[in-house]
Amino acid sequence: MPNGSYSYHSYRNDNHVHKDDNTPNLDAIRAREYPQLTPSTLYLDHAASTPPPLSLLRAHYVTLSTTLLSNPHSSPHASGIIDLVREELLEFLGCEGGRGAGWEVVWVSNTTAGIKLVGEMMEGACRESDGGWDFVYHRESHTSIIGLSGLASHSTCIDDVPPPSAPAAPSSNAGRQRRPTLFAYPAQSNFSGTRFSPTYTPTARTHGYLTLLDAASLLPTSPLTPYLSSFTTAPDFTVLSLTKLLGYPNLAALLIRRSDRTVEMVNRRRYFGGGTVGGVTSDGWHEFRRRGGGEGMAAALEDGTGCVSSVLGVRAGIGFIRETFGGLEGVRGHTSQLAMWTAERLRALRHHPDEEQQVVRIHTSGDYADPDTQGPIIAFSVLSAAGAVMPPTTVATLASMEGIHLRTGGLCNPGAAEYYLGLTSEDVRRGYYEQGARCGDGRDFIRVAKSKRSTGGEEELELELEERVRGVVRISFGACTTWREVHAFVGWFERVFVSHPSSSSPALLTLSPANNVGEQDPEVSVEALYVYPIKSSHAYAPPPQEQPWPVGERGLAFDRMFFLLDLRSGRGISQKTCPGMARIIPTLDIERGVMRVRVRGSNEEVEVPLHPTEVELKSWRAEVKVCYEAVECNIFTDPRIQRFFSNALSTPEERVTCTLAIPSTPRRMTNESPLLLINATSVAALCEGMEAVPPASQFRPNIVVRTALPFVEDAMTSFSLHDRDRDSTSGSSDRGMGMKMEVSGPCRRCKMVSIDQESGEVEWKGAYEAMVRKRMRRGVGVVFGVGVRLTGSGMEGGIGVGMVVR
Repeated sequence: MPNGSYSYHSYRNDNHVHKDDNTPNLDAIRAREYPQLTPSTLYLDHAASTPPPLSLLRAHYVTLSTTLLSNPHSSPHASGIIDLVREELLEFLGCEGGRGAGWEVVWVSNTTAGIKLVGEMMEGACRESDGGWDFVYHRESHTSIIGLSGLASHSTCIDDVPPPSAPAAPSSNAGRQRRPTLFAYPAQSNFSGTRFSPTYTPTARTHGYLTLLDAASLLPTSPLTPYLSSFTTAPDFTVLSLTKLLGYPNLAALLIRRSDRTVEMVNRRRYFGGGTVGGVTSDGWHEFRRRGGGEGMAAALEDGTGCVSSVLGVRAGIGFIRETFGGLEGVRGHTSQLAMWTAERLRALRHHPDEEQQVVRIHTSGDYADPDTQGPIIAFSVLSAAGAVMPPTTVATLASMEGIHLRTGGLCNPGAAEYYLGLTSEDVRRGYYEQGARCGDGRDFIRVAKSKRSTGGEEELELELEERVRGVVRISFGACTTWREVHAFVGWFERVFVSHPSSSSPALLTLSPANNVGEQDPEVSVEALYVYPIKSSHAYAPPPQEQPWPVGERGLAFDRMFFLLDLRSGRGISQKTCPGMARIIPTLDIERGVMRVRVRGSNEEVEVPLHPTEVELKSWRAEVKVCYEAVECNIFTDPRIQRFFSNALSTPEERVTCTLAIPSTPRRMTNESPLLLINATSVAALCEGMEAVPPASQFRPNIVVRTALPFVEDAMTSFSLHDRDRDSTSGSSDRGMGMKMEVSGPCRRCKMVSIDQESGEVEWKGAYEAMVRKRMRRGVGVVFGVGVRLTGSGMEGGIGVGMVVR
């Protein structure tokens, strides 16, 4: 039946309403069950987490509020409920015969905990004194699977089916008996959506391997019956996430196929906790609960108090999937059609006018027309008209401004990222150790070795490095994804990322060579000067009587001297996460040595000392993250300061608890260079065609200049600032003296440029989109303006409006 009239902004295309006999009407389901998915929200991140349905939350509430549940170790009733839901889960998964056939269900907090538990059992059963154990895992395994290599004696990453024997460790003796081996693989790659064959398990078993299946990514959109329906060919261990399946509760399960080998592993596990032992004494002697007595393996593995309340949520969730979507088979058919159509549309996109350059490169080894080999995940790179890869974080920024939820990065799957993006493990290690790249640091590119060239002799080789992307964009579909959503996404994507003949500039151009500096006006002067005393706050423009403004190696005096610290999370607050920061307006009173701060629209004001004493500060002992950088800081003790800033950023929907902080040691709080220079002429050229052109201050510069031609700043390597009055009175002999500045390079820009610096609202999305179309540099990202630093003082005083740029 039709998948409804899901509206997303103004996008409509009634000619493309799809029909899907596998799924009930999603219009009614969405309205009834998913109020968090508002019409202005486009949620395409189901592989990370699916939203919980309202009826599940209500059913769980009713159960908890009407059922008296005790600790399972105290109440047979509570423990009986837990065991009953184990059986219901096995039936839902298609495990024929359930617990009576030899299946065991162990409740764990998440899939990673289940994987770790398997590692602990392997470690206990195959101790180093007995020769240890080997670990073989598939290339597209999640990081949590790869983490088992830290427990194994030797580990090997493979590309396909498991080999007849694990490659021997370098130190192993040829005559030594082969060690026990665990083979792990994903049923579906969380990176590419590629689905891997259930035959991997029996193949590995013929080699004598124990097997671990990671079903966390597959289960939300497909039945597990191909992997679990036959007890004889099922994996020894299967981990699955009930959170990814249902959205709630936070719970996972480890399925164990009972055999002599798995029983031995359970019995030889080293750690024991409350409820998992049959006997224990104060000197440490203990006996695990074993396979006898009908207690099952779970009794020996579920350390501590059982999660009875969460387990009850699973029962309600299973019922919801069956009653609402007709089970996982219906979800599989619906999501497969969504993914196939979307992948086809994205692959067909071409940049104009030649229509040869593709816009999207999809990363997968599966076939979207075959649900046995491909799931409803699309991992892709966006390409410019010149073939350059667009930074994934830039795509995420543009998407977030439109209310689109998706995922970017390496997706916690290093093997898949390396394979599909043409990286090697050596490339990634070099990025980590030599370039400081870290997971989640927002950096899209690392420098990798492109080739080697001779520098004279045959033995002298020099590496040539190039910037290469290290992450992707991922969209993923779930049971409640509608056809209107995927059509809306493709429509938005085509509008933003595909170049057209009518465009003033082809989409995603790499940065072209700038105009020659010599072509600019014979005299260019500083047009405006801005200081940001509180990082991410509104600017302070020093009045003429306070200029020239002091400048040093760390930039303008008092620039980014303070920042706001969220006392709950321990993170610095910025406009990226709190646009209301733009409404905080600081004013510097140098004579009194204070900073007066007010909030736009309020008469309240607070004074902060510019030179606080030790009494006015106290050390914040936890590490603070400010724009990915770790900072040690002190916070102000005056409760009025905390109250003022907390009130300034709080909204009716959310209470913010924050205070003003200052680094404990002098340091520069700017992200890249100490100073940012913006050319007002470049702003006009950038925003040509927009209904309104934002002021240069919208781009948060320190120095604003205006030249005859745009983008001449891109070609500048250095310049000097001269006092016009001093030049005119000193004669031509002084024209060579001035404040020398070095241009460190283009400034990478983020979505903060879309936030109006007066209202604190997102009002300039067009400016950021213009930068994406016109100011994309290969291997760097969106750039606009140039970073500047002082290299020599040539004259006293500082920087002032009217100074001449040469």
